[in-house]
Amino acid sequence: MPSTTTQTPPEPDGASLSHGLKQRHLSMIALGGVIGAGLFVGSGAGIAAAGPSSSSPTPSPASW
Repeated sequence: MPSTTTQTPPEPDGASLSHGLKQRHLSMIALGGVIGAGLFVGSGAGIAAAGPSSSSPTPSPASW
């Protein structure tokens, strides 16, 4: 059975890549988390007011 490992070519001098998050990346992740959590919590009031029938895809016979 052939081997499934691959070899990467050597990097030229001075061409290494840097992995990491910058401050702007962390800020955008945090901002997205805050907005997402706010939408999730804010939608709770509307879902509670609408009741369980809002989640069913077809109307129930009781609502006819």
